[in-house]
Amino acid sequence: SEVPCGVVIVHRLHSWMHHRGWLYTAATRARKTCIIMGDRGSIESAARKVKLNERKTTLGLIEMNAP
Repeated sequence: SEVPCGVVIVHRLHSWMHHRGWLYTAATRARKTCIIMGDRGSIESAARKVKLNERKTTLGLIEMNAP
């Protein structure tokens, strides 16, 4: 989905979830304006961190019995 204006908060307390893909997605969802708020170190760290698709899910444990 898109929004006319997006505000992205990049705070060091949430640095475990910040990575380049997250920052890119957050910024590109804003159609007209995107405001990125945070300290320089946290924003730079998020822009540098590349996260691979490591999903933590139990879907592989569920048996699907489709007719």
